[in-house]
Amino acid sequence: MTFRNMLSAVLLGICLLPSAWADEAMTPDKRKAVDEVLATMDIKRLSSQLKEVVLGRWVMQVSRNAPQAISADKSLTDAQKKKLMDNGDKVIKILADDFKKNLDKIDTAKIMQEAMASAYGKSLNEKELHELAAFNSTPTGKKVLQAQAQIGADTMQAAMQSVSEQLKGGHSVPLTEVVKRIDAK
Repeated sequence: MTFRNMLSAVLLGICLLPSAWADEAMTPDKRKAVDEVLATMDIKRLSSQLKEVVLGRWVMQVSRNAPQAISADKSLTDAQKKKLMDNGDKVIKILADDFKKNLDKIDTAKIMQEAMASAYGKSLNEKELHELAAFNSTPTGKKVLQAQAQIGADTMQAAMQSVSEQLKGGHSVPLTEVVKRIDAK
């Protein structure tokens, strides 16, 4: 299992916790209960995975947009543009190294901890948080914490594959039709 899949599953799990379940405000006692739950999790590992996911997605985005950005950059000469275009992998590596340096300056552990605290605090009451912390400390709870990311990643992969298969053969609206629809409005 890749770190990206694991973190995506954890983040998905956090995002899917229904905030409608919240039945009390974040009191100091509730915050202590949230912190008790978070203490059962490996926040440093999760924050490291967050950095990897952010970097990976940034590299994918830059790789997709680099040719257009290089072509549109008026500060570059044609020779510089050609050099950059001919050395795409090196360009991405240099940019990614610089981005990673900046990313490393961010306290992702604190960001992850606060995001999780907010999500759990909104979704569970104090009693449930204590129960979750107790469960997470059991052998089964520890196993669930370890397996949860893989289960989430496997679920998302299977669901996305199924959706993709069902969309095959579906027709996208031709851009000429989009233009017509814009003109009609």
